[in-house]
Amino acid sequence: VKYPKGWTIVQEDNDGTKGVTFKDEYKSTGKVKGQLEMIYVPPPAQGYSTDVLTAIRDSIKTKYSGGSVSYESRESFKGLDSLRLIMTYKGENGMIKAKVTLILAKNNAVYGIITQAPEENWSSLSDTFDEIHS
Repeated sequence: VKYPKGWTIVQEDNDGTKGVTFKDEYKSTGKVKGQLEMIYVPPPAQGYSTDVLTAIRDSIKTKYSGGSVSYESRESFKGLDSLRLIMTYKGENGMIKAKVTLILAKNNAVYGIITQAPEENWSSLSDTFDEIHS
């Protein structure tokens, strides 16, 4: 994946769910200028009992309660079912804007791309974020 030069990379693996986070931090402050997360959720052995993309969307909305969704679209992405959201929510250091793309693979694995930045940094990163989601 293309990401801005100089961003740090952190890999995660939690109970089979794998993730990679790319981020640009303000010098040792812990505050982030912008962030990209890519996740992989392996297919469950028994399949899903409900529409998994809707369930993940609902989970995101619950996690960031008090946030607002300005865009939501269910569409086909290269022949696969996908869901896209743009939302704003309150983060630790102010308002955060995020774009989420969830893709359901034919084998029922879910791939996710989440880009986010403080609202004041969004416009400088939005073209890069759009390219990543495409």
